[in-house]
Amino acid sequence: MKNLKTTSVLTVIMAIVFSFAACKKDKNDGSGGGSSYKFADKTYAITDANEKHLGDDIFLAFTSTTPGDALQISFANVDAIPEGTLTYNPDRNVGYNPQTNFWATGIVLEGNNIDISGGTITVSKSGGSTKIVFNLETANGPITGEYNGTTRVTN
Repeated sequence: MKNLKTTSVLTVIMAIVFSFAACKKDKNDGSGGGSSYKFADKTYAITDANEKHLGDDIFLAFTSTTPGDALQISFANVDAIPEGTLTYNPDRNVGYNPQTNFWATGIVLEGNNIDISGGTITVSKSGGSTKIVFNLETANGPITGEYNGTTRVTN
């Protein structure tokens, strides 16, 4: 009986230890470690990256710590986000190259829609992690930043 109690106590202790270890955040999960973008002298921390696949398009949405704030980048005619330096092209039908362009970028900051007029992103992947560097242009100034982490895929 004493052996059973000792085993039960050890099992509970191990379960607690493993549950804390499982909750530890990965340094590259996007919720820290420099994953943010800057616009008009304000920095927006990126808390999540959601990759939505619809047909041959991918819509990659980055959410911020402020509810409702988001940055979305879209890729047309691809089955995976391409790597390399990609240039903004607002028309997915005219002069659009799926391996060198992105399109339909949407930004909502503090309740305001911000239109992108140009810019580039640089995408690199290593294992399950993705790094995206933003250099976007708007009529009200640049949006710059970086995301390091995994992207959650939803359909």
